[in-house]
Formats: sequence, C-alpha cells, structure tokens
Amino acid sequence: MLFVTLSVFAADTTITVDTNEKRRVVSIGDTLTIDSATFTGNIILDGGSLNIINSATVRGNVVFADAQKIFCHASKIDGKIEGDINTVEISSCTINGKVNIKKSDEVSVDQSTLLSNVDMNNIAFTLISNSNFSKSDLKVKDSAIVVIGGNFISEGNIIIIDSNNNQLVNNTILHGYIKISNATILALLASNNISGSAVFINNSSLFVLQNIIGDSLSAVNNKETQLIANTITNNFKLIPGGVVCVDDSNTYGGKLKGGCGL
Repeated sequence: MLFVTLSVFAADTTITVDTNEKRRVVSIGDTLTIDSATFTGNIILDGGSLNIINSATVRGNVVFADAQKIFCHASKIDGKIEGDINTVEISSCTINGKVNIKKSDEVSVDQSTLLSNVDMNNIAFTLISNSNFSKSDLKVKDSAIVVIGGNFISEGNIIIIDSNNNQLVNNTILHGYIKISNATILALLASNNISGSAVFINNSSLFVLQNIIGDSLSAVNNKETQLIANTITNNFKLIPGGVVCVDDSNTYGGKLKGGCGL
C-alpha cells in the first residue's frame, strides 16, 4: 500500500468540527466523512472512501490509490483531486484545484463548479452535466462512455481522444473549442453553442446536429459523417473517410473545402 510511513486512522470516522490536521490516511474498508466542517490538510485515500458533505471544506489535496469512492455534496475542495478510484460523485460542489482521474469505473459531476483543468483517463462511464467551468480544459482519453451535457464553459476547451462512445449535448463554450478524435463507436455533437472551432478526426460514426459554431468546422476522415443544420461562422472543411456522408442544411460564412462528393 502507499504512504505506509504516515499515521493511519482505522474504521469509519466522522469529523464535524474544524480541524488543523495536516494529513489523514483512509485505508481499505474505512470511510472518512467531513460533515459541515473544515479540514485544513491533505486527505489520502489508500483504498478507503471519503464523504464531504453539508457545506464542508477541504483546504488541501485529495489523493487516492486504488480507493473506493469520493462523494462531495454541497461542499468545497480547495486543492487538487488525483489518482485512481472506483467511483467519483461530485454534486453541487466547488473544486478549485486540478482534477486528474487516472482510472475509474464511474465519474459523475453534476451542478458543480470547476476552476482548474480536468483530466480523465481510462473511465468506464463518465457523466458531466449542468456544471460550470472557468479557465478549465476538460480532457477525456481512453474511456468507454462519455456524456457531457448542459454545461457552461466560460473559458476552456473540450478534448476527447481515443474514447468509444462520446455524446456532447447542449453545452455552451464562450471562449474555446471542441475536438473529438479516434472515437471507435460514436462521436455525437448536438445543440451546442461554441465560440471557437469544432474538429472531428478519424471517428467511426460522426453526427453533428444543430450546433452554433463561432469559428470553423472540420470533419476529416470519419468513416460515417452526418452533418445536419449547423450554423458555422467561418470555414467548413469536410473530407469524408467512408461511403456514408450527409451534408444537409448547414450554413457557413467562410470557405468550403471538400464535401461529400469526394
């Protein structure tokens, strides 16, 4: 196990008063709950679980290795979140530090605020919904199912690489772009409002439907391409990579390069 030189607190523990403790290790089978209190230091999940609830605050980092679950509801984490863990559930929380999930069965983020970059790799199921991102890039790689919907990104990009089934619906990006590449099953972009460009490369099935794109749209070498009713401010690049190609009711203000007839 990791961090064996640190003090280990066994069994389930609930903290309900503010503490200046510098660090806490939660071992396999144990659960630490921060309830309506401020925890000043770092929390290390060395196989255990963590609940942060009822307007609680963790000032330090939350770092995990083969951990079970982190649950944050109506609370705040000032530091970073990093490591591999079975389940991440963040609801109505503010995360000030970076989020770096290296492996997980499920990551769920809903109605939360994230103020630094978010990196997720090797996630079986990802759901990010109704949340606010500020100066934050959202990157997902080598994951199975990725659903990103109803989010507001004031400044940042969404980048998805080498993932299977990707669905982005009804997101708003004020200053940033979207890029999806190497999706083995699906890359779906529907009803999004993007200030920057939308780029799609080497995906199996690509559906881009009724989006507002403030810069350019580029769809290159996708095996199935269906682009329908998109409003594109600048250039439109379409180079299909398979026999199925639909370009219907798209408008663009710049130049067209390629087309379904290639």
